[in-house]
Amino acid sequence: MNKWLMKIRDGHDVIYKVSLFILSVVFIVSLFPKEAQFQYEIQKQKPWLYEDLFAPFDIPILKSEAQVQREVDSLTKAQLNYFKMDLETIDKVKDDLRQNINASWDSVWNATHKNDLVDQLFKEKSEEKRKLEKQNHIDFGISLLEAIYNKGVIDYNGLGTELRLVKNGVEIIHQSKQFFTLNQALEFVEKSVKNQEGLKQSYLIAEVQNAIAPNPYNVVKDESYEEEQKEQILENFVRTIGVVEKGELIIAKGERVNDQKYLVLMSFKEKFESRSNQTFNYWWVLLGEVLLTSVLITMLGLYLLYFRPLIVAYNNNIVFILLQVNLSVLFTHLALEYFDLNVLLLPYCLAPLVVRAFYDSRTALFTHLVAVLLCAFFVADSFQFIFIQMVAGLVALVGFVNLKNRAQLFVTAGLIFVAYVVCFFGFEIMHEGEVEQVRFDQMLWLAGGAAFTLSFYPLIYLYEKIFGLVSDMSLLELADTNNKLLRDLALKAPGTFQHSMQVANLAEAAIFAIGGNALLVRTGALYHDIGKMKMPRYFIENQGSGVNPHDEISNEDSARIIIGHVLEGIEMAKKHKLPDQIIDFIRTHHGTTMTRYFYTMEVKNEGEEMVDREMYTYPGPIPFSKETAVLMMADSVEAASRAIKDPDAQKIDQLVENIIKGQIAENQFVNADITLKDITQIKKIFKKMLMNIYHVRVEYPR
Repeated sequence: MNKWLMKIRDGHDVIYKVSLFILSVVFIVSLFPKEAQFQYEIQKQKPWLYEDLFAPFDIPILKSEAQVQREVDSLTKAQLNYFKMDLETIDKVKDDLRQNINASWDSVWNATHKNDLVDQLFKEKSEEKRKLEKQNHIDFGISLLEAIYNKGVIDYNGLGTELRLVKNGVEIIHQSKQFFTLNQALEFVEKSVKNQEGLKQSYLIAEVQNAIAPNPYNVVKDESYEEEQKEQILENFVRTIGVVEKGELIIAKGERVNDQKYLVLMSFKEKFESRSNQTFNYWWVLLGEVLLTSVLITMLGLYLLYFRPLIVAYNNNIVFILLQVNLSVLFTHLALEYFDLNVLLLPYCLAPLVVRAFYDSRTALFTHLVAVLLCAFFVADSFQFIFIQMVAGLVALVGFVNLKNRAQLFVTAGLIFVAYVVCFFGFEIMHEGEVEQVRFDQMLWLAGGAAFTLSFYPLIYLYEKIFGLVSDMSLLELADTNNKLLRDLALKAPGTFQHSMQVANLAEAAIFAIGGNALLVRTGALYHDIGKMKMPRYFIENQGSGVNPHDEISNEDSARIIIGHVLEGIEMAKKHKLPDQIIDFIRTHHGTTMTRYFYTMEVKNEGEEMVDREMYTYPGPIPFSKETAVLMMADSVEAASRAIKDPDAQKIDQLVENIIKGQIAENQFVNADITLKDITQIKKIFKKMLMNIYHVRVEYPR
């Protein structure tokens, strides 16, 4: 038991990493549709690449969606023209007329009878006459409204010659001309009132027309009845145009998938899936999904293990990369299952861009490939989906090269959209054989998918905070010499600042030549000696007065101060919240080398047996990447080159060779993925650049 516990304890990191991949497989499989998958890929206008296909059961041939829509629209347009009499309209219009006449009658009466002496002498009789005439106007106006609305007022816009009027569930066909239009109703009022004597004609015409105008129509669409009839039409609608009987040949190998064959094959697919969902074995489907998902996730893990071991070394990196794959699958599942969205809207190119921001293009592309293959399980035309998304991902990564400002992100989003459109249009015309059938409306979804790529910057910021990663954008900000920490270095230790700038130039040129993150090594070089700000005068590049403070202290104290700048730099970097990737350059730029000058001096004074080598040795660790290894070489070579008197090509060549040879002999690069070929190229670059710095002329043979 103890042996097993010890094995678990010793291998807990490996167990944790494997668990992350297993959990990822479980999560992705849980999102997959649990149904049998149709095994054939149907491509319109392409030859049938499989064996002869015979119908395993009777297959009703379904009409295409476009044909169904056309026929349904035709039926509904021809039959669904139902109206009803709105009984509330007449009551509303009558009430409006009464209220209007009651409100305005007194002023109209007084204006027409103010000079009537009889009415002035006999007010009581005049009052009765006023009320009687008012009521006559109201009664006649209401009779007009009843005549109009009993016949019906209808809006003719969009109507045919006939319509169906529904009364108590009974349909009665009427000619549209049997009803009043609004203009006809208003003309009827005017004509009827003018033929009636004893009324204030202009007044009554205006009041009746004003009552009609706000609510003119009482013959209106019966929408609820129309909806019932439409449902009944759809329920009785025949969606098939024939049957392929069991055993009948559906399509032969090599035969072109024309429109008719495509219709039959799609009918076969729908029938197969409906039958399979009733009879399939859930556990076999689940096993197949587990196997396929495990293969893809395992391949991603093996790629990282064998080709990107530095990524695998940190658990945060594994979690981050697996998260991108899982999020792609999750959003595809949500879009299709819960929101009924087109998958073209989803920004699949965002995942490789985000991965590329922190790692290399190959890792980003491999991650994108795995994510797209897994998402293809959800979509109908998986080949088209994979093709479009992979091309767009490649374009995104090409557009991401040297992404240094926000404008380039907009350009990249534009390139992704162009890639989407070109691929989608190509598939459409290949399948349909004509431009008229291309679904141009789908390109709006593609535009949305490309536009969502612009969320790249906030995502990068979020991931940096969560996972402690550093992107090129952050490196660009840190490499700005106006940064507070670098300004302090330039003020407090100007010689060290100039040394760091030269080291950055050397290291950047070297890493660019052998392949690596040039921006990372440049930024690391600028900060690698910030610990010298603590005691700048003890470092020779800052000693401008010719006074060397080391002359006044012991060799051991001098070594402690020189070595201490590494620890001081680490503390200072943590205080200013520099990323760990930058702090690694501070830790490793001297590796486990010695302050050889002070050690040698102490040996001369005390004897080798009396001197503790540990006191004169940097604590390490040694470089563990190309970038940190190149910085160590550049730092040592640049510092030593300052001591050359009368530099020439031979002296520089010998200096570079001796320093790097010594570092190799001390095993400083055994943990770094750097080759002898790389080191040879680095030395050539250093020699060339140092000769340019010191204006050394190359000696040509005479």
